[in-house]
Amino acid sequence: MKYEDAVRAAQPSLPIKTKFFEKYFRPYIKTELDEASYKYFLEQSFSAWRKGVQKQDIQNMLFVESLCSELAAKFPSEFLQIVIKMLEEVDNTHLRLTESEKNFYEADESRPTTRAKALLDHYKVFFETALRLWATVPYLYCTKRLGFKTSANCAEEFVRVSGGEKFQMLKNRTVPITYGKLSDLVEGFNNEMRNSGSGHEWYEVEDDGSITLNDVEPKSGKLKGRKHYAYGEIQQQLDLCRKTVWVLKNGLQLFLTNNPGFSSKLQLGKRLRLREVQDSFEDFADTRWLEVEGFSLNKGVLKLVLSKKKKMGVGGEILFGNGERYDIISTRHVTTYKKQVLGVLRYLSNLLTLCDQKISKIDVTVKDEKDNLVYDISVDAKELQSSIQTKSDPKLLSGNLADAEFEMITESPVPYGMRSFFETELTLQGFDIIKSK
Repeated sequence: MKYEDAVRAAQPSLPIKTKFFEKYFRPYIKTELDEASYKYFLEQSFSAWRKGVQKQDIQNMLFVESLCSELAAKFPSEFLQIVIKMLEEVDNTHLRLTESEKNFYEADESRPTTRAKALLDHYKVFFETALRLWATVPYLYCTKRLGFKTSANCAEEFVRVSGGEKFQMLKNRTVPITYGKLSDLVEGFNNEMRNSGSGHEWYEVEDDGSITLNDVEPKSGKLKGRKHYAYGEIQQQLDLCRKTVWVLKNGLQLFLTNNPGFSSKLQLGKRLRLREVQDSFEDFADTRWLEVEGFSLNKGVLKLVLSKKKKMGVGGEILFGNGERYDIISTRHVTTYKKQVLGVLRYLSNLLTLCDQKISKIDVTVKDEKDNLVYDISVDAKELQSSIQTKSDPKLLSGNLADAEFEMITESPVPYGMRSFFETELTLQGFDIIKSK
């Protein structure tokens, strides 16, 4: 199974994400959520379940939130600028992690050397991309509140300080803080694994697939030590890194959500590239059961080709190579093509307001799952944006939006062995469940 297909297959339905949301986030959110925030926390709730987030991890998340609150109270202007710079780096960080995750997932498992390199490469990306960005908050706390030295002098520099520097500052800090330990905020990260892997290549792969990491003094070339790890041991460290990044990221997000007065001051200077618009649009369209087969801009005209996703099978289970196992339940939903297409076009229109590309018109071709033509329409870009403000259907330049039926059969993973429970629960909530034979 390709990486993109595996990610899509592992996504549960809204009711299941809602159950996880009630467990992982609802008790700690103090404000009413807007649509974007609710969607974010739903995704992060399912991510928490997959990563095995426990009570201590939640406490660490709240610890990060408390660090944010203290920094915002003591250094409001400086902390605001640093958060702005952090948020401007989120997209690039996500792209690097996704590409690295894909390479790791698709590495040839029959070749131990290839598999080991992909693992160590991915570990380094987590260290120098994810930790570098999300450990900025506790790193800043160390320098501002605890008096540790830093060479960073402005918001951009604090964000750019390497993951290694931030790790070194946090890992051995035993200064008592009311809500937690700074060293917990780098759990899973290990300089020896980072330095022996990609870029330095001081590792050896044994016949059984295990990995020996060599600690080499870079100036003299002297071997300072060797450590031997089973492949699974490094993978477990990587899993801890994923969970730590979840803690750091959502501690900040929880602070921003619970402090709308602070969040309202966030004015991101970064404009979206068209590639970033396309990536976000494709993700959103996927949640509306539409695939983006074409996305091209030529002389101010954006051409889109959308198709209804193919129907999947009913029931069964999914077993991933890392041991994750799910039962699958299937749910039927019925809406209209018009509602689905207008929904994704309005989302796209809002994204385009953040993009510097000049777009005058959007041409849209829509097909059903058998590649039959459903719509072939054109809409003025300004008219589409105006219709969002007036909450009305846009006036089309050509074509029409007939109310054709749009049926979705979604497959949702649930914890293995709990299919019957979730089928019963969702049926009681009014969902049309297709029971597996």
